Amino acid sequence: MNTYVQFDPNDIFLKLESAAEEMAEADEIAMRLEELKSVLMAEIAVAYRDDGKSLGEAEMRAKADPRYRTHIEGMCIARRKANRARAKYADLKILSELRRTQESSARSMIERR
Repeated sequence: MNTYVQFDPNDIFLKLESAAEEMAEADEIAMRLEELKSVLMAEIAVAYRDDGKSLGEAEMRAKADPRYRTHIEGMCIARRKANRARAKYADLKILSELRRTQESSARSMIERR
């Protein structure tokens, strides 16, 4: 019984290309959210300072603010998506190498016959 699956380099290339694009996009979103973390914290703290709070209290309230928490949760979700996209890309690269090895082995078997 032959369980050999035909190797299609174009198909694997297209999948790798798509996975690379997804990885870059997910990483960009995660990085943007990480960069905006301190901006959001400052904006919220300034609003508390404008209400007459001390700097320390304004920062503490900013960290406890639901907008900041929502942003942090979004950052975590975005980073998880970026990590998954990176893992998918790595898996596809491994699959590509395995398929190449499989194809090489199949050619070698044919040549021996």
